[in-house]
Amino acid sequence: MQQLKWFEHYKRIKSFSEKVVFRSFLWFLLFLEMLLIIVGPHRLNIQFSGDSDDFTRSIVLHLILNLILFQILQMKNAPQHQIKFFKKIEYKLSIDTLPLVFLFAFLIYMSASYLWSDFLGSLLNPYFYLIQILCSGILLREISRAAVIKTFSGLFIVISFIAYVTLATKMFGIQVFPGDELNSLPDRYLVYSSGPNVWPRWILFALILILWKLLFNEIGHKYGAVLMLLFPSLLWLLALSGSRAVYFAFTVSFIFVLIIAKRFGYSRPVTIYKNRFNFFIGIILAFSLEVAQSFPATKMLVFRVFDLTVVDKSSSGRGEFLSSGLEIFSKNKIIGVGEGGYSKISGMDYPHNIFIEILAEGGIIAGVLLALAFWSQIRLYLHSRHSSKGNFTLNTLVFTLIVTILLLQQFSGSIVDARFLFLLAPLLRKGETVALAHTPKNN
Repeated sequence: MQQLKWFEHYKRIKSFSEKVVFRSFLWFLLFLEMLLIIVGPHRLNIQFSGDSDDFTRSIVLHLILNLILFQILQMKNAPQHQIKFFKKIEYKLSIDTLPLVFLFAFLIYMSASYLWSDFLGSLLNPYFYLIQILCSGILLREISRAAVIKTFSGLFIVISFIAYVTLATKMFGIQVFPGDELNSLPDRYLVYSSGPNVWPRWILFALILILWKLLFNEIGHKYGAVLMLLFPSLLWLLALSGSRAVYFAFTVSFIFVLIIAKRFGYSRPVTIYKNRFNFFIGIILAFSLEVAQSFPATKMLVFRVFDLTVVDKSSSGRGEFLSSGLEIFSKNKIIGVGEGGYSKISGMDYPHNIFIEILAEGGIIAGVLLALAFWSQIRLYLHSRHSSKGNFTLNTLVFTLIVTILLLQQFSGSIVDARFLFLLAPLLRKGETVALAHTPKNN
């Protein structure tokens, strides 16, 4: 009898240990995927070989990760996953599968465009790299959509907090990390990109995530108190950045989330109301930084928005980039010039607009496929408002982040800079239809 008890204890301990190890391994894979995307193909290859145009190592690493994730899904309830997968493909394309079909079609077409490119393109190009990220998003979604969102949120909020502390203290002459310029911190330590204006995007994503958490009551009281304190300071840092693309993307995203929150009954969330004192302290802190340095954020905001945009009508020379892209497209309307064609023909790095880049290199066919993908995502999001409250609020965050990324890519950035979009796209889910799920005011 005693031996039987010990055996039962042993089985429980073993089962618990296996679950802990398995979950730890999944979290490790999730963080590894985020790290690989943050680092990006260029920085990864610079670290290994100095060849910034080689996507091979990034593609191989993502491919290995995807095979591991796929194997985990096969081992965990394999029959159910197989039935579910083949049922969707064979009988009917569900509303949350359709966007992925169009995105895959677009990426495969653009990846294959190297075949008619005269510019030494390769199959292992940016679009094949993005296919791996899209696959990762689908596999991670099947394992845990909530875990992906939680990791994504925490990552941007923590890194933005580090950027804020570093840059705010530098305003007072305190140097937390080595480097003379504001961009040195994200460039050297956050390894997001090798160019300027990197940290404003971290701040932008963090602000949207915080705003969503506060408006939709997705956080606990203590966590909400910290975020309410942090929000005004991050907003001050965003103004200080001087990035008009970030200003525009934040304004549109802020208004969108606010309208959705108001429409679906979240106009006075408990979290915000309980932590209003912290928000007031955050405003005082941000205002103190502004006054102590003779209003640098205010001056930057007025200069970038009013002086450059309204008075000088300056767009930093982007008109030339766009006109070159449109000229290339006008000569190759149907299939484009192929992968890598824009930079080779124009002599410029990229057109600072992913739609112009896609039209120039992939023509009307690529443009239609991408438009269908975005149309189906909008349709999916609108449909999900009839699902459960939790599903719709999560879809609101994912959809807002996708819109934010697209807005940023209209001013600066190539298709690879939009890589988080392809991780987030599979996280939009239809959910089960629930009666009156979209009227939670009396909830």
